[in-house]
Amino acid sequence: ENGVYLVEYGFSGSSSTNATLTVEVNQNANAISGTSIVKTVTANNNTDFNSSTINSFAVGDEIGLSIESSTAATITPANGTNAYLNIVRIS
Repeated sequence: ENGVYLVEYGFSGSSSTNATLTVEVNQNANAISGTSIVKTVTANNNTDFNSSTINSFAVGDEIGLSIESSTAATITPANGTNAYLNIVRIS
């Protein structure tokens, strides 16, 4: 439904090399302003990325979570719950 939504999101994992990782929420393949979490990570150490935002969505919007690295790297999810995207309509 069209409306305003609370979006809670996160990722936990490691990179095969030292890198700057960006985790963000996408709406129809475009980054939602203000959702980027940028961290410089050390190779092979799990790092947590967690945040939330309030955003308007329309019927048919495709919402997703993306991860980008500043360098060529293999991103390995941590054990257990390693990524989530909770979307709750608030109005």
